[in-house]
Amino acid sequence: GLNPVGTGPFKFVSLVRGQRLDLAPNAQYWGGAPKLDKLVLRPIPDPSARAAAIRAGEVNWIEVPSPDDIPDLTSQGLTVLSNSYDHIWPWVFDLKSKAWSDVRVRQAANYAINRDALVTNILKGTADTALQYPPHANAAYRADANLYSYDPAKAKQLLAAAGYPNGFSTTLSFPTSGSGNMVPIPMNESLQNDLKAVGINVTLKSIEWAAMVGDFLSGKIPDNLDAINISLSFQQEGFWDVWFGSQSPTNVGHYSNATVDSLLASAKSQLDGAKRSDIYAQVSQQLAKDAPWLLEVNDRNPRALSPKVKGFVMPKSWFVDLTTTYVT
Repeated sequence: GLNPVGTGPFKFVSLVRGQRLDLAPNAQYWGGAPKLDKLVLRPIPDPSARAAAIRAGEVNWIEVPSPDDIPDLTSQGLTVLSNSYDHIWPWVFDLKSKAWSDVRVRQAANYAINRDALVTNILKGTADTALQYPPHANAAYRADANLYSYDPAKAKQLLAAAGYPNGFSTTLSFPTSGSGNMVPIPMNESLQNDLKAVGINVTLKSIEWAAMVGDFLSGKIPDNLDAINISLSFQQEGFWDVWFGSQSPTNVGHYSNATVDSLLASAKSQLDGAKRSDIYAQVSQQLAKDAPWLLEVNDRNPRALSPKVKGFVMPKSWFVDLTTTYVT
């Protein structure tokens, strides 16, 4: 494990744990040798430290600059790229909790939040509003399938119809950082304010990302709270069944719908890609009605590159091809 080999475009050279990973081009790579002489990966968890590193010329490229840093980085001649990814940042409701067990309450929450404000004011355009379950980059996305909008009045009507004319209180577990979570503290505080305006009073409880992932993969919401905010994706089709299948061990929200289970099963045996995406689109439409999640935003995974970096093509994926990239 400390001296790996493989068939990819780069070869392992050395590793200093927590500091750097050095790679060299594989001249025998089947797709052609990379143009880089070497590739050094450095873990820099703090976004401010990442921005400082690229400003100082210590690195040529950083992942996920802070939205607030992007205008300044751009003004200094750096290239900031982003794209629609197979990513979603939702709240997953526990449907066994009293209030969230009512579909009208879940729908009310989806009408209560101002997604545009999240994208514009907090994320500075580094995310898209999530108005359906698959992101724009997913084959199951359908432009005419959006159901929710920002409509606090409708949210209050639905709450009243569900027996909560004066609202209710609930709890949310959320991470303070971590993969695909963007800036979760101000984002969740903004959502908390939107929901409070219609009578849903949310207590936020933070948890470290690795601990949250451990609980989530064990099928638990940390501290048995009423909902969990977590960064998820659909880049593998099997994830649909993992998040929403009634028998899935990671279905932490306890969502169960026989129609959805049947559609997910049929998708697994459909070899035609277009027909299979149509099935997932049907799943998405049913999920929108059932509202097991609070749909919020889709990350666009911004990255900042030095003007010396050439030949990189921004994909709709976390998987980047560095064989064509070079530094002048």
